[in-house]
Amino acid sequence: KVDFEKEQLHQFGDKKFDFVVCTEVLEHLDNLHAMTQELLRVSNRYVLVSLPNSLSIFTKWNIMFNGHAGKFYGLPLEQPEDRHRWLFGYKDIDHYFKAICDREPFRINRKFLHMNFGHTWKGESLKNFVRLFQIDNACQSYWILLERTDK
Repeated sequence: KVDFEKEQLHQFGDKKFDFVVCTEVLEHLDNLHAMTQELLRVSNRYVLVSLPNSLSIFTKWNIMFNGHAGKFYGLPLEQPEDRHRWLFGYKDIDHYFKAICDREPFRINRKFLHMNFGHTWKGESLKNFVRLFQIDNACQSYWILLERTDK
């Protein structure tokens, strides 16, 4: 086990792993930027990251009609064990990783937006509607595959 807030990935050497995967983790860390750099440092070839689209139309809907953004946000009376520390949308994530690839020896190999709707008729209808009208902000998570260019 590794405490990303304290230890990061210091116990691993540079370019130690061919494929580094970090899904739905960075948004929980205060040191998101430093941890992103660590993921790149230990990767010899690929880094796959997923992050939630915290500003999706569904989050905005919840805020408007329910008064809160969901279980990972807000100001609870007791300190929660698990919460998101960052509030960003898919365009912010896209901009962030493009900037990283401008500075680091990585390129964006592939990126995609994921919708996690159920397999009910309502979920399938919503997926088809979103695809048909290309409503990117309906995605619930953003996935990006970075590839090292200085192998």
